[in-house]
Amino acid sequence: MDKEQAINLAKRYKEMVAEKLSLKALYLYGSYSKGNYRADSDIDIAVIVERLDDDYFKDTPLLWKLRRKISNLIEPVLLTEDMDNPLYCDIRKTGILIQ
Repeated sequence: MDKEQAINLAKRYKEMVAEKLSLKALYLYGSYSKGNYRADSDIDIAVIVERLDDDYFKDTPLLWKLRRKISNLIEPVLLTEDMDNPLYCDIRKTGILIQ
């Protein structure tokens, strides 16, 4: 799979996630955003929501369930816009915001 295919899968995934969660943003990050992917690389996706509370334990399994409808290569992570979180900061810096 190439980068454009991964972006297209991320767009389809974003549409599905937006129907279920209050989505602030969705980023493609990791090897596809950095350009060091391989044909069998997973598709790292950051799902950014307003806040996390008890719903985290309901929403995370939902993200994994939704990915099965698009691609089992999708590896979602649920985050908030927390500037103290190094992963979020790295994703903002190197990730691709999916429109």
